[in-house]
Amino acid sequence: MGKVVRGIALCLTLLVAAIAVARATPAQIELQCAGRYTDYVNEIRELEVSGVFIRVDPGFVLITGMSAFDGRYPITESDHAWVSFAESEYSDPGRLPMDRVRGRFGSINRIDGKLTVFSKRSGVERVSRFMALECGALKRLF
Repeated sequence: MGKVVRGIALCLTLLVAAIAVARATPAQIELQCAGRYTDYVNEIRELEVSGVFIRVDPGFVLITGMSAFDGRYPITESDHAWVSFAESEYSDPGRLPMDRVRGRFGSINRIDGKLTVFSKRSGVERVSRFMALECGALKRLF
């Protein structure tokens, strides 16, 4: 009977450890997105885009399918509702005057799947490019 109790205790310990590891290691999430793209530099307004692929890995967001924003961005903040990301040369707009913010940065809403990405040149007051997409779970064709 002692061996049975120890066996059950060992199984429960392993189960609890597996659950803890699963919670500590965020899963990779793949999304497909469509929406609108604006490029103020080239005077492109509200261009419909689709086929944008997003992968959220632990620590990074990968965007492909929209050349102005294609890249692998480090995650700068995340909580239960948002994942924010920015390329490494990005400067936090909350800490600098807007004309000194530069780079590409954005966020994904975990609740409704909305993705916004901005591109900003240093020395310019407003963003140069903007993309607003709605994302959902990736549906593979084959």
